[in-house]
Amino acid sequence: MHASLLRVILVASLSWAAPPRAAAQPAPAPSPKERAQALLVEGNDLLSQGRYLDALAAFRRAFEAFPSPMLHFPLAQTYHELGRPLDALDHYERFVRSVTQKDSPAQWALAHQRIFALQGAIARLEIQTNVVEAEVTVDGRSVGMTPLDQPIRFLPGAHVVIVARPRYERAIIEVNLRAGEALSRRVELVLEEEAVKRRAAALLEAQRRAAQERLQRAAEAERRRQQRTRRLLRTSGWLTLGVGLTTATLGGCFGLLARSEYSAVADAGRDQLWRDVSPNYDRGETYRQVFFYGLGIGGALAIGGGVLMALGYRGERRSRAGPQPLTALPAVGTREAGVLVVGRF
Repeated sequence: MHASLLRVILVASLSWAAPPRAAAQPAPAPSPKERAQALLVEGNDLLSQGRYLDALAAFRRAFEAFPSPMLHFPLAQTYHELGRPLDALDHYERFVRSVTQKDSPAQWALAHQRIFALQGAIARLEIQTNVVEAEVTVDGRSVGMTPLDQPIRFLPGAHVVIVARPRYERAIIEVNLRAGEALSRRVELVLEEEAVKRRAAALLEAQRRAAQERLQRAAEAERRRQQRTRRLLRTSGWLTLGVGLTTATLGGCFGLLARSEYSAVADAGRDQLWRDVSPNYDRGETYRQVFFYGLGIGGALAIGGGVLMALGYRGERRSRAGPQPLTALPAVGTREAGVLVVGRF
């Protein structure tokens, strides 16, 4: 009995003294690569369901967890489905640069096809500038610092490109590019002090040009006015001369008629009474007066017409060969401003 009790106590003491069983260990955390693989599977499922924004978020988290170059392909596919060709082209190019053809031949071939198609659907602008480390922004979005390692890529349409650096005057470029078009622009940035001088010089130059244009317009208006005046003088002269010659000719005709009437009176016989020939005499007197008036008025008109024609043609010759008046305009240079005298002799 004692032996049995001893065995029970010994077993009980051993059981008590025995260390307790270890608690169940938690499963180890997945590695970054495993998390990326799980997110890749999730993103593929979302992509197949047409939930492109959710798929894009999953692929981005996968790339953040494990930045494998293979993930550029699903990112490019998603951007392509979302209608963002610039982002899609960027990831397709990263994919073909980082992954060899033998590692993923089907995806590699599709990426090349997409690159060829997308390059024809976008536009490019190459910026060259005389200043390094100038920030280049496109529509308010920074695209890098000069010198840029590659041309800026745009969607077709109008864009505003700004090249700026502290202490320099910024350059603003407005472009409107078509799909597949490539353009190169050279941009010269100048210091703000020099830019102020250039703007002042440009303002003076603009004022000089505006003054010159005003003078040219005034001179042209005066020339046209003089031409109209000379044309009017010549036309009036020819008309007046024509009327004068016509009037003188008619006066001469009445002179012939008067002579004929006087001849009828002179040829009358002595046996004819005065009352028989007095009508001829009266008509002769009337015709004679008309003759003198016609010659006088016609001659005066002819002389006046000749004077008008002479003035018109004389003014025409003077306008062709005469000297032009001197004109003083502000002259502008890069350093000084003065007066420029313009004249023709």
